Amino acid sequence: MLHYHRISATGNAGVVLLLFLIMATTGCNTASTRSNPEAPYTPSRPPVTGDILHMRTGVFVNEENMLQAVTDVRIAYVGEAHNDMASHRLQLKVVQAMAKRWSGQIAIGMEMFIPGQQEALRRWVAGESTEAEFLSESKWKEHWNVDFDYYRPLLLFARENGIPVIGLNVPKSLVHAVAKMDFSELPEDERRQLPDMDINNPYRDALVRAFYGGHAKGKNGLEGFRRVQALWDEAMAENAVRYLNSPDGQNRHMVIIAGGNHIRYGIGIPHSVFRRLPGSYVLVGTRVLKISEVDKVEIMNVELPDFPMLPYDYLVFVDYEKLKKPDADTDGSSAR
Repeated sequence: MLHYHRISATGNAGVVLLLFLIMATTGCNTASTRSNPEAPYTPSRPPVTGDILHMRTGVFVNEENMLQAVTDVRIAYVGEAHNDMASHRLQLKVVQAMAKRWSGQIAIGMEMFIPGQQEALRRWVAGESTEAEFLSESKWKEHWNVDFDYYRPLLLFARENGIPVIGLNVPKSLVHAVAKMDFSELPEDERRQLPDMDINNPYRDALVRAFYGGHAKGKNGLEGFRRVQALWDEAMAENAVRYLNSPDGQNRHMVIIAGGNHIRYGIGIPHSVFRRLPGSYVLVGTRVLKISEVDKVEIMNVELPDFPMLPYDYLVFVDYEKLKKPDADTDGSSAR
């Protein structure tokens, strides 16, 4: 049985983001050919906050080692817990490292935006709008129900360095429609909005069934959730690849920012992207080691099937960090 920390139930996805235990924190054991493919090597010691584990080898590396490897690839995927600042800080570090190595040749793809917000994103990055104007033009609160302060440092860095930010997600109206009815039953105008779909990913289905588990309200609820998860993964992959194949994006590297359940094990967005655009990529995620009783929303027991792959290439161990509001006014009224 694996123990999951439920940190947040907010966000466009409407899906609980789960930070989970993927490795034993015991001492070194004798290697076995029957070892867990999700963690083939047992680390030499229990992890502590700040550790970075290269999961393929079980070797702890420093931040410089990780960022060097992460920036080698065309696409770096960084899974987040939407309301954990430690997770967002990791994303910014990856983006900063990628921008330093590939100056003028990177983009950021984000689950938090849809293509319909692209003009607002363009104006923000170009410095043509204030923060207040950007939040209004992008209709931030309508599309993504998470405090903007979690994302401000990343979006300010993109603005200050002229890094394109690409909206990857789909409108809520389409999500709601897909949750209610099968793809084939959708009205024509909504079917035209669907990406090229692979709805028969057995690993995604297994993951969906596992963490949906105790919340299922009959087969129809589960099937609707399964369709929605496929829609999110496939649409975000298609939008990322469309940009990377475009004249503006074809020579760029990309950092894709999305919830951990879209990235973990590579069975969500990464698998769907690779099907469309084979190339090098890396998976980076966090695991919370410490969370206060006050911040601990709920502990759930979830029994997962065995997956024959690593959850991430690099796992960063963190303490959960609640958003801290600065004393100064942050209503976005000043130009930023």
